[in-house]
Amino acid sequence: MRPPTWRRRALRPRPAQEVGLDHDLKERERELILATLASTGGSRKLAAERLGISPRTLRHKLQQLKAAGVSVPRLHDAQFMTALIHEPQFMSPNS
Repeated sequence: MRPPTWRRRALRPRPAQEVGLDHDLKERERELILATLASTGGSRKLAAERLGISPRTLRHKLQQLKAAGVSVPRLHDAQFMTALIHEPQFMSPNS
């Protein structure tokens, strides 16, 4: 007996453009989180409020970013804020 059509479609490999879209969304999320942290002076509570997510969710996302090698600012981390303003590529985990 063959699996239903929807199941066969679900088991197919995903096209490269879908993988790229997932990457683009993650990249945009990272940019928004870091920009919001910069605009709040590193305040995670304020950043979570502005992003419309719970502080716990923001903490989880920041842990994922750190694990990926992204530098995450602390409250009033002047050195990070200066680098972020003057070197936009500083936010990229590949640099």
